[in-house]
Amino acid sequence: MTFTEEELADIRKADRQIEAEFAITRKEWAEGTERDREHQERSSSKAAAYDRAYYRANKERLRERKSAYNRAYYQLNKERKKAQARAYYYANHEECKLQHRLYYQENRDEVNARRRELYQQNREVMLAKNHEWLNKHRDEVNARRRDQRRKKREAAT
Repeated sequence: MTFTEEELADIRKADRQIEAEFAITRKEWAEGTERDREHQERSSSKAAAYDRAYYRANKERLRERKSAYNRAYYQLNKERKKAQARAYYYANHEECKLQHRLYYQENRDEVNARRRELYQQNREVMLAKNHEWLNKHRDEVNARRRDQRRKKREAAT
């Protein structure tokens, strides 16, 4: 739909009249903004109060529903998440290795202290597991040790 020049002039004249009537000053603009902000704060605080009350009243049911949702989500997306983690690792493993190495260099004493503490806490359990494994695989271990001694003697001669 096209307008004639005369109609366009009438439209421009009407627009100028409307803009003149609805001109707003900075003060009026600031007052309106302040009213909007106060209204938003009131309504958001009411909504927040309602949400808090609802959560308190239904905390256990909401927690159960969330944990059920999380379990279902995990089961549905387990393989996809593994693939993503694997892809991320292969894409960034050099950078990650560097970060770990730098962290270890900067915090060597703390890391070693944590390792010693962990070792002391689990010493008996780990020794028992090691002895159990060694007894189970004694023939393999002895064969490996014999091979190492033989190679060492051959290298010395």
